[in-house]
Amino acid sequence: MKKTKLRVFPNPWSFIHPELGPQGACPAEPINQNTHRGYVGATVHATPRQERWDEPKRWDTHQRAMHEVHFEFIEGGVIVPASKYYSDRLHDGSLVPADEATLKEAGKSRVRFKTLAEAKAAGIAEFEAINGSGSWAALVTELGLEPAPAQTKVAPKAARTLIPEN
Repeated sequence: MKKTKLRVFPNPWSFIHPELGPQGACPAEPINQNTHRGYVGATVHATPRQERWDEPKRWDTHQRAMHEVHFEFIEGGVIVPASKYYSDRLHDGSLVPADEATLKEAGKSRVRFKTLAEAKAAGIAEFEAINGSGSWAALVTELGLEPAPAQTKVAPKAARTLIPEN
C-alpha cells in the first residue's frame, strides 16, 4: 500500500548565503500556476535594510533591495503529501527524508541525501569550493552560528503538517 504522506526535513544547506548562512528553502507545492503557498518547514523574515550614509548613491544603477530576507527553519520534520512534486524535491536535495518509511517510499536510489548530516557536509563542501578553503569556518565565527543538531528521527508530536487534513 502506498503512503499518502511523507515526513521530511527542510534542507537549509542546499544554499549557504555568504552573509546570512544556511538559507536553502523549498517552495511548497503550488496549487496552480499563479499561486505560492510558502516554504516547506521555513518561515520568511524580512527586516528593513538600514541606509548607510557613507555609500554613494548612483542613479544609473539598480536600486538596492529595501529588505534583508532570511529564513527561519523549524526543528522537527514536516508532513507533506506524497506527490510527484515532493518526490522530485527529495531527489534534487531540497528536502531530506525524516524517517525510514519516507526514504523507502521515495526510493533510496532516488533520494540525494539520506540524512541532514550528509546534506550539511555537501552544502559546506560546495560553499568552500566556491568561496575558498576555510570560508565556512570564517562565516561561522562571523555570524556566531552554532552547529545544528543532527536530526535523524522525528517523534510524531514534533512533526508539523504542511497541509491541513480535510
